[in-house]
Amino acid sequence: MIDSSTYLLPPSYDNSVLTCNSNAADGSGLSWRSTLNTSYIYSGTIEAISLSADAYLTSAGQLSVTGTYLDQVQMVVSGNAAQTHHLTAWESSAGAVLAFVGSAGDGHFASVTTAGAVSAASAVLTGGIAVHGIASPPVQAAFPGTADGVAADDATVINAIVATLIAYGFVAPFVATTTLSGGDLVGAATVQCADPFVVTLSAPAPAGGVVITPSGTLSGDTFQAALLGTNVTSVTIAAGGTTVQFYLTPGADGTDHVSFTTSPITTYAGTPKTVTVSG
Repeated sequence: MIDSSTYLLPPSYDNSVLTCNSNAADGSGLSWRSTLNTSYIYSGTIEAISLSADAYLTSAGQLSVTGTYLDQVQMVVSGNAAQTHHLTAWESSAGAVLAFVGSAGDGHFASVTTAGAVSAASAVLTGGIAVHGIASPPVQAAFPGTADGVAADDATVINAIVATLIAYGFVAPFVATTTLSGGDLVGAATVQCADPFVVTLSAPAPAGGVVITPSGTLSGDTFQAALLGTNVTSVTIAAGGTTVQFYLTPGADGTDHVSFTTSPITTYAGTPKTVTVSG
C-alpha cells in the first residue's frame, strides 16, 4: 500500500522480490531480496494466503517451515468448529486430490512406503497389503478351502494358505517340494504292503528335520517306518537329509488314497497314491 493505493510488483529479472523492513517515508525500508526471511511475518489471524512463484525462492522449495525460535510444534492446522471437509489436501497440477487428512485426523493416501515402523490403533485398507518389500497383490486372494480331514484335500488347502502368506511377504518360503513315490498299487486288508512309499525333498531338510505324517482314506489304515515294524504316526527326514520311507497296512477292502502332510509346511507333489485293496 503506497499513498493509499495498492501496487502489485512482479519479481525482478533475477526473481528478487520487493520487501519492506520498516515504514520509512523516504522508502529506505524497501529492498529487493532474492531470499526471503520469513522467520516472523504476522502473529494474528489471516483469512487466506495463496503462494505462487514463477521460480523457486529458495532451494528448499516455494514454502519452507524451519523451527529456529523454540522447540515446539512448527506448523498447526486447526479446523473450523463445524469442520467436515479435509484439513489438508495435496493436489496434482490438474487439481486432482492425491492425498488428504480428513476432519477427524484420518489420512488418505494412494500408497504408503515406509522404511520404519508404522503404528496405528486400527487400519482400513481399500487395496492390498504386503510386507518385507513384496509388491501388494492386485486382487484379494481366493478362499483356500476348508480342511476336511482327508489328507489330499488338506494338503491342497495348506498349499493354498502357504502360497498366500508367501505372496504377501508374511512368511519366508521353505523352498522345497516333497514328492511321494513308490508303494504298491494293490494290497490286501490288514496285510502290510511290501513296497514302501518314499518321500523325497527337493532341498535338504532344515535343522530339526521335516516331519512326514502319512494318511490313508480307508478305515483302519496304519503305517510303519520299517518292514514288519510297529505302527507309527509319523516319520522324519533328518536335518540335511532329503528322503524317508514308510509302509502301509491297509485297514479294509476298497480304494485307498495315500498322501501325507509335512512340518514345516512344504508344497506337495505326487499325491495321492491310489492302492486297490481286496482279499
